[in-house]
Amino acid sequence: MKGDMKRPLKNRKSRWLFANWWSKDDIDVEPISHLNLNYELHKPHLMTLEPQHMVQDEIINAYFELLREREKHYIVNKQFENQARHFFMHSEFMEASKKYVKDLKKHPLDRSAEELEALKSFLLTVSVQLRGNRVDDCEFIYFPTCLDQHWFLFIWSVVDQKVILLDSLRNDTKNRSLKKMYSTQYYIMERLVPCMMHFVNKERYPEPIKWGKVKQLKNRPMQTDNDCGIFVCKYVDASLMGLPLEHEKWSKEDVRNFRYRIAWEISKGQARHLPSWSIEWRKKFPRKIGV
Repeated sequence: MKGDMKRPLKNRKSRWLFANWWSKDDIDVEPISHLNLNYELHKPHLMTLEPQHMVQDEIINAYFELLREREKHYIVNKQFENQARHFFMHSEFMEASKKYVKDLKKHPLDRSAEELEALKSFLLTVSVQLRGNRVDDCEFIYFPTCLDQHWFLFIWSVVDQKVILLDSLRNDTKNRSLKKMYSTQYYIMERLVPCMMHFVNKERYPEPIKWGKVKQLKNRPMQTDNDCGIFVCKYVDASLMGLPLEHEKWSKEDVRNFRYRIAWEISKGQARHLPSWSIEWRKKFPRKIGV
């Protein structure tokens, strides 16, 4: 089906990827860049999309750029009306935020005037994406996060006032608390991001938002290989499509196809079109995603 995220890439396209991007020969590859997209990828980045490799930050950010442009395309062409807007946070945000998280027991605003001004400047800087929406104009914000070489995803839902965690490897259990494992990341989501919303739009958010706690989506596709970055990309893609992740199952073959398709779409500078059923679902439920 056209637009199906699991549909295999055509053989000639896969052969092109292996011959040009993933060749073991020392072949120079022209950097991949496009005028309307904020990325430039070189061969070391591209090779991480080959099966069995862990994708780098640059790949995830480039794919998010494609998703942002796809959203813009459907809105500009008036196929979507009154749609929720989406903010795709750069992967560097979580790591850069750690500088402003010194004591997890204190509120982010409980600091000296000089430190507070530095925090405000940082949050205002990251609140605007190039050629995209401002963070306070969006209903859903996506935070790709990497810790100890493992990628996972937070989704801030302004619509439902909740924070969703999608981790393709780990579950919250009686013997393992993800809040303890990801304590700094939870703090950023639950306490620092509300401050960002306050600084960006004090009229709408006169005080830092009292947000819900991070909740993990219990049922979701899980990884079996070194594919955590691919899962982060496709969690967002599936959510935008309206696919209910709680009922999705992704096989090894599916994930391999995801790698090929992401590579091909990045090379062409365009994400695949949404299938017709997804467009109709989005029109019917304009303020929802698939989680």
